[in-house]
Amino acid sequence: MNEQWHYNILKVIKLYLKPNDLIMADRGYASKAIIRYLADNKINFLFRLQSSFNAEIDESTESDFVWNMVDKRGTAPIHVLKFELPNDEIETLTTNLFDQTLTTSDFVKFYTSRRGIEMRYNLFKNVINIEEFSGKSRQTLEQDFYARVFLMNVEAAIKAETDAIITKRDEGKKLKYPRKTNETILIGILKREFASILFEEDISKRQSAIQSVIREAVRSKTSVKPGRSFPRKRRSYKRIISPTKRAV
Repeated sequence: MNEQWHYNILKVIKLYLKPNDLIMADRGYASKAIIRYLADNKINFLFRLQSSFNAEIDESTESDFVWNMVDKRGTAPIHVLKFELPNDEIETLTTNLFDQTLTTSDFVKFYTSRRGIEMRYNLFKNVINIEEFSGKSRQTLEQDFYARVFLMNVEAAIKAETDAIITKRDEGKKLKYPRKTNETILIGILKREFASILFEEDISKRQSAIQSVIREAVRSKTSVKPGRSFPRKRRSYKRIISPTKRAV
């Protein structure tokens, strides 16, 4: 990520975070300027670092050590943790938390707790296509954005109900993994049916249509496999945003 990107992240941090908050972020988001601001303002952080962030950190063979970050403002002690993933990749976390009662496992647990938010972001970006717009005016941008957010909120409400139905129906079954609603399919169903449901004036017909969506979503369940991981695909390409809007 370039310098302008990190500058924008820092502006958001200054706007919303306060002392004793905890910010967690994936690799690519950390920079010396961001770490310095958080440390100086007593805002807790837990970042995953990319391998090229700092040569001293990369070359260290220690699993738990203090890295003295040096910048124009001086030296700041930063807590660094390294551990091996199931795929033999070394993951590096950095934080300004030095609590001796916290183990590496605790930090890993903290970091992985952001998984749900990350998956939600993935749905926004790759399924709802939040970055694609039908025009350039402010009104069009806001209309497209809030329409998608509204759709995602409806999807979350329906998913809560369908997950409960699936869990109840699976009680007593000898399943290898628990099952839940397939969100990608549910979003596809809503894209297809949402407009007609929204503009249906007959309440009974609207409720019937919603129940139909729920029944179809319950049938499209998926297994939840714990500890799933996928190799990181490194691709270099220029993303092309379509000028036409996909169906919301």
